[in-house]
Formats: sequence, structure tokens, C-alpha cells
Amino acid sequence: MSRLFHCKQFSLSDEGCGMKISTDAVLLGAWIDTTGCKSILDIGAGSGILALMLAQRTSVFIDAVEIDALAAKTAQSNFYNSKWKSRLLIYNLSLNEFLKLNCKTYDLIVCNPPFFNNSLLSDDAGKNLAKHNVSLTYKELVNAASLLLNHEGRLCVILPFIEQKSFSDICLLHNLKCARITEIIPVENKKPNRVLMEWIKTEDLKRCLKNTLTIRRDNNTYTTDYKELTKEYLLNS
Repeated sequence: MSRLFHCKQFSLSDEGCGMKISTDAVLLGAWIDTTGCKSILDIGAGSGILALMLAQRTSVFIDAVEIDALAAKTAQSNFYNSKWKSRLLIYNLSLNEFLKLNCKTYDLIVCNPPFFNNSLLSDDAGKNLAKHNVSLTYKELVNAASLLLNHEGRLCVILPFIEQKSFSDICLLHNLKCARITEIIPVENKKPNRVLMEWIKTEDLKRCLKNTLTIRRDNNTYTTDYKELTKEYLLNS
């Protein structure tokens, strides 16, 4: 029996998805600024949670790309069962295949990319696609974003904190400028373990805005900042 993850305005399954629904995806979806967006692309959609979160906050059409067939099928089902099904479209393609077929550009590209680099692969091919950069490297993601973003379009990602510099170096080589960074602290008084990043395709950006967000207090309860960020989605916020 598939597990259902319930949000305030939608529910979804992650059956068949190598990347299960997680705090990372919720953080990214809630943190993204959709101001002025008329077109959105979700790369590596998995269950489709990011696309659904953004559909809730906008009235635009959202394209989603997912290489794994089982995950794409689950995302399609989740889209169909939502109130925004007419604005959500899943492509079961690799990013390179999508680049060859696509003729559009986007105001916003979002991605919760595979984290693990040169690490031990599992016996589960779906998990490897979702969690290891065997099918989507940071360089491939940033190169695609530079081609698919409109003028002043934005790329938003969540990464392990230790990957921040390597990803930033690639973005700078592709003439993307950092607009926002939020360092994620899992429990107060601990070190950051994730980073939310917004990169913009522009020549005029003066500075990058930086802050931190703590998810839990020492007593394991959610912080006020985390509940405020996720209040439109999570039932316990």
C-alpha cells in the first residue's frame, strides 16, 4: 500500500520514487520566491512535490522533468489528483532529451538535485538515479539552467552545506549570479547541514542576501521561523 503525504491543500504518494518526500523538498518549495513568474520548470521532479507546492502559490503552467519511469508515473498520478492538474505536465525524459525537444524558456527553474558524488551505489537503480549524480551532475544542471532560463530568470536549489562552494563555482562559470542563500541548521546550536540557493541570470545584481533558518529547538519542537515558512503547506505549522 502506498504512503500518502498530506499537505493542507493536496496529498501525494511517493510510491516508486527513489527520492522520498523529505524536509528538504518542503523547505525548498516553501522558500522559493515565485514573484513575477509566468513559467516554471521542475528538474528531477520525483513525486512532483515541488511542482505541486508551486502550483498552490501561482496560477502558471508548470513543466516537470523526471528520468525515472516509475517516479514519473507517480508524479503524473499526483498531478491528476490535485486541483491544479490542468496546469501540471510531466515529461519522462532525461534532462538532455528534454533540452533537445523543448523550445521554451522559463522564469523559474527549481531542482532538488542528486546529492551524492563518488559514493557507494545501492542495488536500487531508482535510488541511484534520485540520490547519486550518475544521471544529473551539477555541471549538467547548471548548463541546462543557463540555456532554459529567460533573461533575469532564476534557478533555486537545495544542497548539502559542503557542496555550496563547488556548485557556486559552476554557476559563476555559467554567468549566473547568487541572489539569496539560506543556511539550514537542523537543530539549534548545531552546524548547518543544508543550503538553499537562488541564482539569477542577470548582469545587474549588486549583492547576495544571506541568512540562516533553524528547523528544530533543542527539545525537538519546530522553531517559529520554520513553522512560519511552511505554514501554507504543513498540517502541523
